[in-house]
Amino acid sequence: MANGKNNTASLKTTRLELIKTKIRMKAANRGLELLKLKRGRLVKSFFEIAKEITAIRKDMRIALQKAVESTKVAETISGRLNMEMVAEESAKMEVDLSASDVMGIRLPDVRLNKRADLGVENILSVPIPIGDARIAYRSLLDIIISVSQKEEDLRTLLREIQKINRRTNALQYSIIPKLAAKVSYIKQRLDDYEKDQIVALKFIKRKLNG
Repeated sequence: MANGKNNTASLKTTRLELIKTKIRMKAANRGLELLKLKRGRLVKSFFEIAKEITAIRKDMRIALQKAVESTKVAETISGRLNMEMVAEESAKMEVDLSASDVMGIRLPDVRLNKRADLGVENILSVPIPIGDARIAYRSLLDIIISVSQKEEDLRTLLREIQKINRRTNALQYSIIPKLAAKVSYIKQRLDDYEKDQIVALKFIKRKLNG
């Protein structure tokens, strides 16, 4: 209670301070609206990406099964030694990096560079079964990279949503109520001051007329 009394005792109760406080409260309310709008869009993006991950995981299971089956066929027809030779030549890969923007949040986009992956067939005479297996595993890897990237996107969005939640809570339940209480207090003090002035003027008028 003592701290509350000290705060109000040191509070300026002028019209200028009232105007400044109202401006601050208006800015805080506007900031709260914008944060809620941003949070809503981030949450929407979060669930859209989560839905995409579910769909991609189904594709990943199919791609894995296809890669395993194509490997068995390639090993049976072309032999393990030829498969290992092609695998060694195919070990190096390049990726393309870019980024997307969701309400100011940068989300990385990593994709296998398909162009850099076309030269092995020109260097080696790759049997068709091994080439099929190689393509199947590259497709699987592309899907794995996509899932990993989108899961990281989810974590990034979740961190940002939690950060916005803390800021909106601070504005909604602490800063804005305090500003509103300050405006109310200053208004009350100014009203009391005006009433005292009116009483004083009436008293002086009666003295002068008497």
